Amino acid sequence: MRHGYEPCLGKDWTGLKTEKSRIAYFPDGQVVIIMDPTVKQGGFFCDHFAPPSVLKKLAMGAVEFVKVNSAWCQIELRDMENIAVKEFPENNSNSFSMSMSGENSASFSKLFVPLTPGAYSEWVDVCLKRFERIFNQ
Repeated sequence: MRHGYEPCLGKDWTGLKTEKSRIAYFPDGQVVIIMDPTVKQGGFFCDHFAPPSVLKKLAMGAVEFVKVNSAWCQIELRDMENIAVKEFPENNSNSFSMSMSGENSASFSKLFVPLTPGAYSEWVDVCLKRFERIFNQ
C-alpha cells in the first residue's frame, strides 16, 4: 500500500481512501470516485471556494481511473452551503458575498458512447458553467 492510502471494504465493493478522496470498485463494473474540491490556501475564507480549475482537473483525472469505450458519467457537488464555485480572489480579501439561493447540491449525468477525452472534456466544461450559475447566484 502506498503511504496515505487506506483500504476501504464494503459488503459489495472494495476501494481506497485518503483524507480528501475515496474510490470504490463494484463487481458490476461501476466505479465511484468521491473528491473534495476545496483547496486550503491559508486564508480565512479559503474553504469557501471550489475553484472551477480544480473541479476540471479532478473530473479529468477521475476518468483516467477507468479504461472503457463507453460509460455513464455523473458529476455531483454536495454539501455546498457557504461554498462558491469560483476561482480564488486575486487579492486577500477579508470578505466576499455568498449565494442566498439555498441550493445545497446539484448533479449532472450523461451516457457516453463512445467515451472520448474530447467529448468528456466538453461536457465537463458545460457542467462547470452550470454549477457556477447554480451556486453563485
